[in-house]
Amino acid sequence: MALENNRYETDNLTEAISDDVDTETEKSERNKKNDNAKGGKHNILILIFSFVIAMSVWLYVMSMEDGEYEKTINLVPVQIVGATELEYSNNMSVISGYDNTVNVTLKGKRTDVNKYTVNDIYAYVDVSKIDSADRQMLTVSVEALPDVSITVISPTAIAVYADVIDTKDVPVVVKPYYTIDGAYFVDTDKITKSIDFVEVTGPVSVLQNVECAVAESNIGKLTGSVKSTTSIYLVDKKGTKIQNPYLKTDADMVEITIPVYLRKYIKLTYEYDEKVFEDYNLDISLEFDSVCIIGEVLKVSSIDEICVLTLTRSHFKEDQNGNYLPFEKSLDLKLPDGVKTEDDISSVYIRAEITKRKTDPPVNEPTVTTPATSEPSVTTPSVTEPVTPASNVTEPAVTDAVISAPVETQSP
Repeated sequence: MALENNRYETDNLTEAISDDVDTETEKSERNKKNDNAKGGKHNILILIFSFVIAMSVWLYVMSMEDGEYEKTINLVPVQIVGATELEYSNNMSVISGYDNTVNVTLKGKRTDVNKYTVNDIYAYVDVSKIDSADRQMLTVSVEALPDVSITVISPTAIAVYADVIDTKDVPVVVKPYYTIDGAYFVDTDKITKSIDFVEVTGPVSVLQNVECAVAESNIGKLTGSVKSTTSIYLVDKKGTKIQNPYLKTDADMVEITIPVYLRKYIKLTYEYDEKVFEDYNLDISLEFDSVCIIGEVLKVSSIDEICVLTLTRSHFKEDQNGNYLPFEKSLDLKLPDGVKTEDDISSVYIRAEITKRKTDPPVNEPTVTTPATSEPSVTTPSVTEPVTPASNVTEPAVTDAVISAPVETQSP
């Protein structure tokens, strides 16, 4: 009985615990559903708020794009127009005003205004109506631009000076720059140019400062004569370059010719036919053994020596005793055109002497006779004894004995 009661109580406890667990699970599920419902409502509010902000930004941007926008572009160069008409109608030229700038303000939609830069704006003043050589204040104009309006031009006017036009001739000065080796040299006095003067036209007040026209040329290393074409520019008395767009010249380019010369030592020689003088002693001397010549590179480089004379028998005259007189003469140095000696030597003195060679008489060789027999024969000289008388003894003359013997030969 007691056991059954305990089992009953245990079953009741188990059921109670199970009921409690089910109750907690249901509560948890209910809470999750409530949280999801709240989260969904929160997300919807965030989306609505983001949409409202995006619309506000878009409306603001659209209002700015469609609204009026201003922008100032600075340092717009002012062009001078009408200078040609001014020159033809009044013989005048502008001498200042070409370096002025203005600031231009544009108005319109932001996208339209921002697409323009300083290079797109053309500002100018018209000088064609100037009628006196004086300072003029001219109004600045700006060409219209599509989609925008020009609201401000600052300054509105610039000062321009005009003057009477005149002309004058100025010399052309050549300034070549080059390097050169020691054997070569340039005679600056012989540098030539295609034009010696240029005619300059411009305002009198500016024209009076022009001293000359300069032609500069950077040629590099010289090894021969060259020609170079280069531009010219105008300078004042101090050598400062004059940059004025209203000065004009009748020539812009000049051709420069630079002659390059070569310095070289060459031998002085003479010639003669050895067969003609084979029986004579010949003594020749020159005043100079060599000379230094200068001239154009191609001509000088091909010369190594100069023959001043070719000697012949006709150069030597005989005196009354049949002796040859010396030949003496100052001879001109014959050089190609454009070549000369450095020391201006134009002639060289030559002296030549000839004497006939002395010849010795011919030497006769002894005659050798071979005897018929192979045995040599010996001839004994005869000796004569003198007879001595008793008185008046006279010493007889003694004659040398001649002994001749054949030359012994040996058979080969």
